[in-house]
Amino acid sequence: MTTLLDNYTHRLRFYIDDLSDKKHFNKFKKLKKHIEMSFSSNENFNDSILSDIKKHCILESNKNLNIIKEITCGPGLGEINNKSLRFRVNLWDKDYYYTGIYNSIIIDVYQSDNNKWTYEELNDIMRSFTIIATDYVNKEVVRGSIELLDNNACNEDYLWE
Repeated sequence: MTTLLDNYTHRLRFYIDDLSDKKHFNKFKKLKKHIEMSFSSNENFNDSILSDIKKHCILESNKNLNIIKEITCGPGLGEINNKSLRFRVNLWDKDYYYTGIYNSIIIDVYQSDNNKWTYEELNDIMRSFTIIATDYVNKEVVRGSIELLDNNACNEDYLWE
């Protein structure tokens, strides 16, 4: 299994196809709002989504992840201050409609020097959440991706190191 590249920040992004009809797009937005609002407003997060992610995983390492209920960083799976996945919190305003990146559900990836994720594990989590979101939307229009963000991209000479 291949561990994550150290010089990149990783995250999982879930989005709906651009060509989806309004009905399915609105269902996806409702799922996103449910995930984000349930913990940004100090309500108890619906553990069933996290339990379902574990249930749909193939890898035993993912099936055995702990559910994290800590509100400050958002709910997720893994171990606090070690190897964890956390749903990103966006503060919703009922009068504001998100576009672009804000129409995505994002899971941030955290790891320690001693306990690292593998791409196989992230792909398994991505597959699992895509199944859950597809069931919720009731059509196969949800896509997932693993994004890599270069930690050194803003350094003037990062290409020459």
